[in-house]
Amino acid sequence: MTARNPTNRPLLPVDVALDDFLVHLRAKRRSERTRDLYSQSVNRLSAWLTAHDRSIEVTDITRRDIDRFLADLHGEVNPGTVALHFRNLRAFFNWLANEGEIDASPMHRMGEPSVPDVPPEVTARITTALHNAHTVAVPPRSDTPAHAARPRTHPARLLAACCGLAAVAALIAVGTAALLRGSGTTPSAPTSANRITVAPKVPLSAAQLAALVNRSPEFGPLADPKRRAACLSALGYPGDQPVLGAAKVQLAGRPAIVLVLPGDRATDLVALAVAPNCSAVSSALIAQTTVTRP
Repeated sequence: MTARNPTNRPLLPVDVALDDFLVHLRAKRRSERTRDLYSQSVNRLSAWLTAHDRSIEVTDITRRDIDRFLADLHGEVNPGTVALHFRNLRAFFNWLANEGEIDASPMHRMGEPSVPDVPPEVTARITTALHNAHTVAVPPRSDTPAHAARPRTHPARLLAACCGLAAVAALIAVGTAALLRGSGTTPSAPTSANRITVAPKVPLSAAQLAALVNRSPEFGPLADPKRRAACLSALGYPGDQPVLGAAKVQLAGRPAIVLVLPGDRATDLVALAVAPNCSAVSSALIAQTTVTRP
C-alpha cells in the first residue's frame, strides 16, 4: 500500500522506528527482557499491517488500524496478553509523538483492554472481612514514656483480625478460582509476550489497594532488591520501577505477592499478583488490575 504521509517528514517505516526506540530504551537502561517485549508487540503490529495491506509508515497508522489489530488479537491470545501489547504499543507511539516523528499518537485517549471483572459478591465479602480485621489503641502504662507508647491489639480484636484475614485469604482464593474457571485461563510461567497467560483482575478494591500504599510493604521472597528488579523486568517493567506497596496473600490456594505500582496517570494504581518465585526467567504473573485511587 502506498504511504499517505500528508506531512513533509521523511518516511519512517515501523521497523526503522522500532530500532530507534530500542536505542532509546537502552539509553534509559531498560532491561533486555523489557526491550524484547516491546519488540514483540511492535513487530506483531507491523506483521498485521502488512498482512492487511496497510501502510507500515508510522505517520500513516491510524486509530482504526490499532482497533482492528487489537480485535484480531483477542481471537488469538488471552485478554491479559492483549492488554500487555496495548501498553507496549502506547509507549511506542507516545515516544514517536514526543520525538516529533508523528503529530499525535493514534492511541491517544484509547482505553486499555479490560480483563474479566471480579464478581461483585466476592468483592463485597472481602471488604466486609477486611472491615472486621482491625486493631484498637490501648492507653500506655503509667510507667511507659510517652514517646515509647505504641498501639496494642486487644486479644478479642486480635482474634477478630486473624479470622478476618483468614476469611480474606479464603475469599480471594475462591473468587480467583471462579474467575479462572469462567475465563478458561490458568496461571503459567511465561517466557515471551506471545505466551504470557494473565488471570483475571486482582480481587481487591481500589480502597484496599490504596491502603497497601500507606503501610510498610511485605515483599516476602522479593525483599531482595535484585530479585525484585528481575521480577519487574520479567513483567515488562523497568527493573528500577518504584513499587508503592506490597502484600503477601493467597490466590486460588497458592501463595502470592501483590505489587502495587503507579499507573500511566497520577490517579491510577496498577496491581500485579505474582508467585513468590517471580524472577527474570518467569514473571509467574497470576492476576493484574488497574484502579483509580479513591
